[in-house]
Amino acid sequence: MKDTPNCCLCGEKVEEKVNPRDGKVYWNQGESALPVKDGRCCTTCAANIVLPYRLRAHYQQQEHH
Repeated sequence: MKDTPNCCLCGEKVEEKVNPRDGKVYWNQGESALPVKDGRCCTTCAANIVLPYRLRAHYQQQEHH
């Protein structure tokens, strides 16, 4: 598994997702930060920055159709 990266938005380490049954990390590469930034971000930045940006862009696009 690749090393756990830092969030491209806040700089903190992204979360490691752990299987509760065996305690093994199954994902440590974070979330997509697109279209805010080309990179990987932590769950907090995904929820507080990336998702609102995507929703805003979607609704603005819908208004133009």
